[in-house]
Amino acid sequence: MERMKERFFIPAPVNTGEILLGTEEGDAPMAIYRNERGQDLKWSALFTVPVVGQMIRIEMNDIGPAVVMGYFESDGYLGIMSRPVTLPHWHEARPEDLDWQRAGIGCEYGAEISLLKERPGFPPVVKRWNVAKRRKAERLAAAIQCPVEPELGASKGIRINGRGDLIKPEVS
Repeated sequence: MERMKERFFIPAPVNTGEILLGTEEGDAPMAIYRNERGQDLKWSALFTVPVVGQMIRIEMNDIGPAVVMGYFESDGYLGIMSRPVTLPHWHEARPEDLDWQRAGIGCEYGAEISLLKERPGFPPVVKRWNVAKRRKAERLAAAIQCPVEPELGASKGIRINGRGDLIKPEVS
C-alpha cells in the first residue's frame, strides 16, 4: 500500500477560480487551489480557505471555536491547521507526536469546519451558483460522463471556471 503524501505548514495556497465537479452522484463541487510547487489541491468547503489568524469553528467531533495556524496538504487535498480555543477534554499528547501536535494544533479539511462570521476585507463565501450556471455545469457533467471523450477521465471529474465554462484537462 502506498503511503499518503502529506506536508504541514505549507505556504498559503492560491485560489485558481476553478471548480472541480465530481463524477459520482452526490459528489460535492470542490474549489481548486494551487500550492507553491504549482500542484492543484482540492478544497472541500463552499467557502474560501480561511486565512491564518482567522477564527473558525471545528465541526468535527463538535470541538468548537479555533484559530487557523497554517495549511497542510494530503494526497491532493488542502486542509487547515488550527488550534482550538479550548482543547477538548480528551486531548492527550503522546510521545510520538510532533511539537505542533503536542501544542494542540490539529488538521481539518474544509468540510469539517465552518466560518464563525464574515470579516470585512476577507474574500466572501463562495456564492451559490445561479440557476443558469448550475444547469450549464450539470449539462457538462452529463456530457463528460459519456464515453465519447475518454481522455477527460470520469475518475478525475470535470473543471469549470467562474463563468461555468468547461476547462478541458491536460492529457498526459
